[in-house]
Amino acid sequence: MNLNEKVDQQYKVVEMYNLINDSTELFISEVEELLEEFKNGERDSIAVVNEIKEVVEHLYIGEREKETLYKVIESIGEVNSDN
Repeated sequence: MNLNEKVDQQYKVVEMYNLINDSTELFISEVEELLEEFKNGERDSIAVVNEIKEVVEHLYIGEREKETLYKVIESIGEVNSDN
């Protein structure tokens, strides 16, 4: 793999990492909206808890994916520094 291919590969992985961060912000925003709807009496507590549980599961998965991508980024960097 030449240097340009390695840089392109690393860039794509970083893009994926950033997309996960963006989705994390959206999930946090969703939780804030759910809590606001609960405060305003638009949703009951069980519905809010169930939806927050789903959001937390998505956040957990996103964090695991970020950890994996971080390891990939590190390994690509190590490969690049060996050359």
